[in-house]
Amino acid sequence: MRPQLNPAPMDAESEVSYLREQVRELERQLRIERESSSKAILEVRNEVAMERRAYTKLRRTLQPWKELIDTIFGELDAAGVESDIAPSSTQRPHVSAAWDKWKQTFPGKTAAIIDTLLAGGKMNRDQLRIATQSGWSTLDAGLKKLKDVGLLLKEGNYYYLKPL
Repeated sequence: MRPQLNPAPMDAESEVSYLREQVRELERQLRIERESSSKAILEVRNEVAMERRAYTKLRRTLQPWKELIDTIFGELDAAGVESDIAPSSTQRPHVSAAWDKWKQTFPGKTAAIIDTLLAGGKMNRDQLRIATQSGWSTLDAGLKKLKDVGLLLKEGNYYYLKPL
C-alpha cells in the first residue's frame, strides 16, 4: 500500500504524527512480507530435502542392480563378447573426441584399457587383463598412467574412468 499524501496543510506536529503513522504502516507491511518470504523459503528447503531423501532412497534401491549390470557387462567383455553397438556411438561426440585424444596420448595397451572401460564400465584387474590381452605388469603400468593423470577411479576392486 502506498502512503497517501495529505492534501490539507498541516502544522509541524501533525505532519510528524502523520509521517510516524506512515512509517509504522510500512514497517508492518515489511514485517508481513518478511514472514511470508521466510515461510516460502522454508517450504522450498523442505521440498528440496524431501526430493534429496527420495533420490537417495532410489539410488540405494537401484545400486545393487547397477553393480550387477556392471559386473555382467564386465564379464561379457572379459569373455570377449562383442556388442553390436560401438562404444563411442552412445557417447556425446565431444566426449568421444576427448577420449580419442587421451588414447592418442597413451597409445597401445593404455588406449586399450580406455576402450575397455568405456565399453564395460567398472572392471577388476582380472577382467581388464583378459579383455585387453595384457600381462600383469603391462596392465599395472597402464592403470598407473591413467591414475596419475586423474582419469582412472577405483571403487573397491573395480576400476572405472572419470566422467568427462
